Formats: sequence, structure tokens, C-alpha cells
Amino acid sequence: MDTLILEQENDGPVQIPTEKPTGGRGRSLSRRITITAALAALLIVGKFSLQLIPWVEVVTIFVIVFTCAFGWRMTAVAVNVFCALDPIIYPATMSFPSIIVGYFIFWNLFCGLAWLLFRSGARLSIFWAFFALFMTALFDVVMTAANWVMTGAPFIPLYVSSVIFNGVRYATNFGALLLLFTPLTVFLTKLNGAYNK
Repeated sequence: MDTLILEQENDGPVQIPTEKPTGGRGRSLSRRITITAALAALLIVGKFSLQLIPWVEVVTIFVIVFTCAFGWRMTAVAVNVFCALDPIIYPATMSFPSIIVGYFIFWNLFCGLAWLLFRSGARLSIFWAFFALFMTALFDVVMTAANWVMTGAPFIPLYVSSVIFNGVRYATNFGALLLLFTPLTVFLTKLNGAYNK
């Protein structure tokens, strides 16, 4: 409990208990938890809503703009919630532990790299479009490598087939970041600032 100190003329200072002020660490923590939960929900709903459209996904653009607007810590927690809940939402994934392991490795790496690049001054949408292209290609490498390590499946044929089939995903991620990185990041940064006032 905080105290308010008042001076008295004869008896010295008197300490009076006061209410704990609104805000501070408790309020800040609750805000971070709320935002993180919302980010995780958007990742999950975003993936689920586009599951019927082959090789089109929004998780890549979400992770980039969330990291730039809300920072690495909240986005990393949201990413790990997404990775943990994904096999529950899609039980077939349980049959392929390499996918689960690959998700945790890739999306945490993705989030960390995005934060380092943003902190180093990367702001142009064309840069983030190429970054998304690179990371989408790296996703295929990580997932194929995880599959190879855990099942012994041949690496090169699996990787080549994934690149061929995922061409649409490469193009959509590149185009989405090129067009939407700046407006989404500006909007979410303002929203984050307004929420934390």
C-alpha cells in the first residue's frame, strides 16, 4: 500500500495510507497481456479464415507488422501461442511432429529477425516485401529440414516440390507486404500508442 507523507508542525511527518494509483506496472502488464492475446487470436483466425484458399496465408504479413508495431516480446509470445494451438486446431498435424517443431523454430526466428531489422532502421515496404519473399523460401527450407531430420525423407525432392507448389504463396506474400506494410504498421502503431495512453 502506498503512503502519502504530510508534514506536521510539532509531531513530525505523518504517513497516511492511500489507494494505489491507477496505472503503473499492474496496468501495463494487463495491457500487454490483452494486446498479446489479441495478436495471437488474429494469427489463428487469419490462418483459419484462409485455409480453403490454397497457398495463401496472412501469418507472414501479420508477424512482420505486429513485430514492427508492438515489439518483439509481445509478438514472440503471440507467435508461440499460435504455434502451440495450431496442432490442436488441426489435429492431423499431430501425425507430423516435424511440422510442430518446424513451426516453433521458424516463426520465432522470423519474429527475431524482423525485430532486429526494424530496430536497425528498415522502414521501406519494398524491403519488407523482399524480406517476406526470403523468409517464405526459408520456411520451406526449415520445414523440409525438420521433416528430413525427424523422418529421414529425402531433402532435395521434398524441397523442390514445396517450392514449385508454393509459388502462389511467394507472390501473395511479396505483393501483400509491398502494398500493406506501411499503412498497417502506421495504423497499428497509432492504435498501440492510443491504447497505452
